[in-house]
Amino acid sequence: LPRHAAAPHSSAGPGSGQTTGQVAVLVAATPNKIHTYQPFLNLWRCYALRHGMAFILETDDTEVSPPHHRAPNWLRWFTAKKYLSYYKALLVVDPDQLIVPECWNVSIPAVLGAWSGGAFGSPDVATRDFGKPQTLNNGVVLI
Repeated sequence: LPRHAAAPHSSAGPGSGQTTGQVAVLVAATPNKIHTYQPFLNLWRCYALRHGMAFILETDDTEVSPPHHRAPNWLRWFTAKKYLSYYKALLVVDPDQLIVPECWNVSIPAVLGAWSGGAFGSPDVATRDFGKPQTLNNGVVLI
């Protein structure tokens, strides 16, 4: 799988010098886990296409490999930093998250106001509630 698999109509991204008003779904996974997460990755790619969003799959694990010794779930934050300026918003998703059928037709960014700017402007960060032992570094976040 390519490291960056944006929707065909999007040419924004690092090195392009372009920005877009589009929202992107961002999923980051280490190469050794791609096979494990493949069903979820396929689901998020389809969800992004269904709702007119770009799809970014990051597999470059340099920032979480030795000598850094960072937990693999931090890979998505390094990737978000790299791509945030190229999109109106990023829906940052853990690679093991899924979309339940009841939510398939619901655009998360549209509900949260990121797509159209919302009545009160776009949120800076939208996250879910969490319970122990989870942290804010789990799940889905809109930035």
